[in-house]
Amino acid sequence: MMMNTIQHTLLNNWHLMRLIRLGLGLFVGYNAWQESSGLVGLLAGILIFQALSNTGCCGSGGCSLSDKPARQSPVEKIVYTEVKVGDKKENL
Repeated sequence: MMMNTIQHTLLNNWHLMRLIRLGLGLFVGYNAWQESSGLVGLLAGILIFQALSNTGCCGSGGCSLSDKPARQSPVEKIVYTEVKVGDKKENL
């Protein structure tokens, strides 16, 4: 059962952002290997992991919007008083 879940995650729901993460991770990983840079290699590993597991910085679907409408606060009516100063009218 767990193998089906892993296989489903790896093979389905590929979209542009997931492909970009994989491509960037492979590119950065290759450059880290060429330069023997462990820290950059770690970054590449994180990007590749995110692409393969379909997660982002916030987790799977962490940046999606909720279906529930936002609660709106009641708007108070603003009352303006016209003040006449000399011959000019100004709204305050």
